[in-house]
Amino acid sequence: MKIIRTAVVAAALALTGIAGANAQGNPSPELMQAANDLVALQADSFTSSLRSGVTAQTWQLIESELRNRYPKIDAATLAELRQEYERVQTDIIAGMIREAPLTYARYFTAEELRGMINFYKTPLGAKMANLMPRVMSELTAQGWPQSQLMQQQLMQRFDILLRSRGYE
Repeated sequence: MKIIRTAVVAAALALTGIAGANAQGNPSPELMQAANDLVALQADSFTSSLRSGVTAQTWQLIESELRNRYPKIDAATLAELRQEYERVQTDIIAGMIREAPLTYARYFTAEELRGMINFYKTPLGAKMANLMPRVMSELTAQGWPQSQLMQQQLMQRFDILLRSRGYE
């Protein structure tokens, strides 16, 4: 199940440009309104692209791992696990969207946010809003095997180092 949690979090974070924390005072109502407007403009596209793109790509990896660990797993159980994966992912996305306006407000002015809103209303901006989640989804899927390999290699190196220092 650790792989499922990791995949959900990685997928969600990989597709969002709304993560981060840079504490700054209370944003003005004007700034929060602009941030809320930007998030409202992005939320539907972001959510649907994440569900369709990342879920499909990461689920293949998760299902493969589950089949390796539990060779007798049946289709009904896999379907139930996928539903749970999608439910957890939906909850994570909802939380990210709730936090997004405040995060945008930490990094951008109201004028900059309105500029982004105007950009997303142009043909290129609309195309970018529509395609970037898919592009990020592909990049995440391409990077997943390498991140797993990197984790294995790091743990092997850490084990060697720790053993050389007397840790067992």
